[in-house]
Amino acid sequence: MKKLTKLASLLLVLATVIGLASAMSTTASASPITEIIESLNKKNVNVSSMQSLLLQLQAQAFNPKAITKCYLLNDANAVNSQGHNAILLVDRNGLGVYYSFAAGRGWLSAKDNMTRRVLSKSKVDELLTYGWVDGYSGKYTRSLVQWAPSYTAGEAMYNKGEAYNNNPPGYDLAFFNCSHLANQIMKAGGLTYHTGSVPNRAFNLLEAYLGSSNVKVTR
Repeated sequence: MKKLTKLASLLLVLATVIGLASAMSTTASASPITEIIESLNKKNVNVSSMQSLLLQLQAQAFNPKAITKCYLLNDANAVNSQGHNAILLVDRNGLGVYYSFAAGRGWLSAKDNMTRRVLSKSKVDELLTYGWVDGYSGKYTRSLVQWAPSYTAGEAMYNKGEAYNNNPPGYDLAFFNCSHLANQIMKAGGLTYHTGSVPNRAFNLLEAYLGSSNVKVTR
């Protein structure tokens, strides 16, 4: 009976953690595991026996409060070689969140055109090495990295990406396309960016300004 009670308690804690994590994922600024523990304590849930599991979850969860790098991703072959740009934010543990903006059913007034993926460390490495990511049918050919000037700046970029994901703007090929959205996310963190409606040109101008040492070509 005691084993069943412990199992029931374990399932309750896991269900609560999953529920809290799910709720937080829809907000502009997700909370780290420490805030989940505080929430569990407020619900009078004993988490002392769950510390190791919670720490493991923390190690495997993307932390928007500890973003260290921002990658501008570029598929130079997309859209008749005009290119496609996207953003990858990476935290101090190597986990990432990916934002891509593209036309949906119509080029000039598409909705629901955001793609967001939270990536494990291995998926981040795969994206930066080979250019592949779930949800994008093309292949990113190169990436340009900038370091977030602070955790606050990194979180600001995350919040901007989440805001776009939660309320996707209309897609306009000339005035607000993938390049414009990527620029706005970088701008939110105080990073250098180049305006322009042609993704390849925006990427090339940024590379020319920051230096080719910041660029990684995929295999």
